[in-house]
Amino acid sequence: MATEVKHGAAAAFRTALTGGEFSVQVVGNYTVMRQRGAGGVPWYQFASNRPAKRLNELLVLRTCFLEWYLQQWIKHGGTRRRGIKEVRGYPFKRKYGPRGGLRWTRHSAARGEVGRRKEAR
Repeated sequence: MATEVKHGAAAAFRTALTGGEFSVQVVGNYTVMRQRGAGGVPWYQFASNRPAKRLNELLVLRTCFLEWYLQQWIKHGGTRRRGIKEVRGYPFKRKYGPRGGLRWTRHSAARGEVGRRKEAR
């Protein structure tokens, strides 16, 4: 899956768009503890109901975020090398889902699936 990345409200793409839009909202917060932030994904929307197409949508979203992240990292004084190192060095959790501590609620919408993150009980 190749991705053409353009940022901004009026981004002009070389390839015609179909109108099947998918998105994710990433939110970060400061905390009272030094050197600790808190954040997550409170909202997302897929365009497709098919699992294989959703994987493609996730790849596009990943690429867009990483390109934006690296641009912003450099813009605010970081180096390209260090920005990439911060992504590659991220300690991914081994498990996600019911035993990984996160649970997702799902709601159907006209253009796909919308969900909110909830903490597991």
